[in-house]
Amino acid sequence: MGKSIWEIFPDSRNTPFYESCEKAKKNQQYQFLELFYPQFSRWFEIHIYPSITGLSIYFRDITKKKIIRERIIEAEKQYRHIFENALHGIFRSTPDWKLMTVNNYMAGLFGFSNPLEMVKSTQHLIRDLVPDPEKQAELEKLLKKDRFINAFELEMKGKNKPSSWVLLNINPIKDDSGKLTYYEGTIQDISAMKLATEQIRKEKEFSDSIINSLPGVFYLFTKEGSFLRWNKNFEIISGYNSQEVKNMHPSEFFEEKDRAYIQEKIEQVFEKGMVEVQASFFTKQQNKIPFYFNGWSTNIDGQPCLIGMGIDITDQRKSEMQLQEQNEELQQRNQELDHFVYSVSHDLRAPISSIKGILNIVNYEDIGNEVIQMCWEKIGLSINRLDNFISEVLDYSSNLRLH
Repeated sequence: MGKSIWEIFPDSRNTPFYESCEKAKKNQQYQFLELFYPQFSRWFEIHIYPSITGLSIYFRDITKKKIIRERIIEAEKQYRHIFENALHGIFRSTPDWKLMTVNNYMAGLFGFSNPLEMVKSTQHLIRDLVPDPEKQAELEKLLKKDRFINAFELEMKGKNKPSSWVLLNINPIKDDSGKLTYYEGTIQDISAMKLATEQIRKEKEFSDSIINSLPGVFYLFTKEGSFLRWNKNFEIISGYNSQEVKNMHPSEFFEEKDRAYIQEKIEQVFEKGMVEVQASFFTKQQNKIPFYFNGWSTNIDGQPCLIGMGIDITDQRKSEMQLQEQNEELQQRNQELDHFVYSVSHDLRAPISSIKGILNIVNYEDIGNEVIQMCWEKIGLSINRLDNFISEVLDYSSNLRLH
């Protein structure tokens, strides 16, 4: 007590604290400042009150307050950095949808040169940027419930720019009394994803149309027997719907006695690369349809799979049976023909041999007229017999043609 403050704290001369004290004394004006004292590793809030007799100085340790404030400032800087550099739109609006703030990404997404231009130009976020009246009504109806809206998909259009497909997230912010104070939300541009999804959908429709136009059944399943794709014919012929097919193993489309054989053939596809087999397709109605099946090994997303087709060979089987029956009938006809040729040759040669023998007798000069007369009679009988036999052959031939 009684000593000068600058004698006790000589290091404080020529500091902001010293200057503030001198200023307060000279001008008789209150001074306030915040200073960090390294020797104490603390922040102090300093109030300097001048009077005619001197200065009243109050020190308050604000180290914790300062640390908290700096953390808040740093957090605000980080938030602002995220807000300004986010790769999706961020906004805040009043309860009546007048924009309060938007980030750079959102302004650019809707064709504005900067966030301020978008804030000034947009009177109502929903009505100005959502072109579809039905979507406007749907969105406003949801917002009246004061609930968080998550991933609401819609088309939005900005300033002099084609519309974009977006996912909209909106969170209503309320005060302690439950009153709505503002909305905050994010907008994610999904136009590229939407376009890619549409292209995938069209490609799938195209591939489905090709697969469904195939004359037989088409199938694609994993090595474990899980179906990945099949055509409509597969469901029509088997009698099972899509959900049932999805939960079945390929061998279940065959009779119990054939399943081990079919499973063996499936395994051979992954060993040899390709297999062909004929087997009866066993339907849900327990009908057996003869089919020709083939299978090829392939790889889908790194997973070994079997792809193949089956063709109904019912008509082919009928044709084969008809051909077999015709062959058997032809063989029988050939046997009958061989027997007939033998009979014909025997029965034709007998009269001819008889005539030749009689003619030899006639050639002898020393035979009498009675013998000659008898020979001519014999020749006549042989010729008549031969003529009758030829008539019978012709009748037999006509009967064969009729059959």
